[in-house]
Amino acid sequence: MSIYVDPNEIFEIKIKYKEIKDKNNVVVGIKIIKDDINSDDIETCICEARGRDFDNMSSVLEVSSVINHITGKPMIQISKFCKMVILKFFTSWNNFISEDSNISIPINNETIGSVHDKIIRELAKQWLLLTDGNVDNE
Repeated sequence: MSIYVDPNEIFEIKIKYKEIKDKNNVVVGIKIIKDDINSDDIETCICEARGRDFDNMSSVLEVSSVINHITGKPMIQISKFCKMVILKFFTSWNNFISEDSNISIPINNETIGSVHDKIIRELAKQWLLLTDGNVDNE
């Protein structure tokens, strides 16, 4: 998918993850799983997103950019950048807050704040890859 894709066209982003639990069955972390692995304890986050447009991408970069006070060079706050990408370009996501699949969970600051940072980063990374963003494949 190109950066010049119609910003109104909706596409799907899907990631798999596994909750890491301690001996008391309390979730202590998240592990992103490769797409080709299947297991009973793997969760899937399915989102719908749209392509980039100049105005929204400029807004995301403006909000997440800061100037390094030592070097004077601009920097991107990665956490803020990822959250802003989801706020601006994602239209819906599946229910990993509610068990009822008929409930539509809005994408806003509150719901993004309740999602583990690794999931937010992976969703933003996948969106960048699908819209030809410059992201290294790790």
